[in-house]
Amino acid sequence: MTSKPVDLPADFASAYLALLSEREMLQAERDVVVAERDTVVAERDIAVAQAANAQAMLSDSEALIASLELAIEKLKRELRGKAFRAHGAPDRPDGIAARRAGNGGVGG
Repeated sequence: MTSKPVDLPADFASAYLALLSEREMLQAERDVVVAERDTVVAERDIAVAQAANAQAMLSDSEALIASLELAIEKLKRELRGKAFRAHGAPDRPDGIAARRAGNGGVGG
């Protein structure tokens, strides 16, 4: 016992129109999928650009921090130099302070 599909048209013209309709429906579905893919790709590209921007900002911040740390160290050195000149040189084991005092580096 063979069964005949009920949704197939009996003549070629109707079958051709049914195939064209099916093709148009599949093309529309494909277009939706392609549009969704393009949206995902665009969102990915935006995320990559935002990540690159964040990385650049981080790099700028790190450079600023390094620059400020250097400026702080320079100011500390300047303050130590002023304190050194204001309070006199501390005794050094190498005899520099003694030579400055005028006794030629001889201790005692």
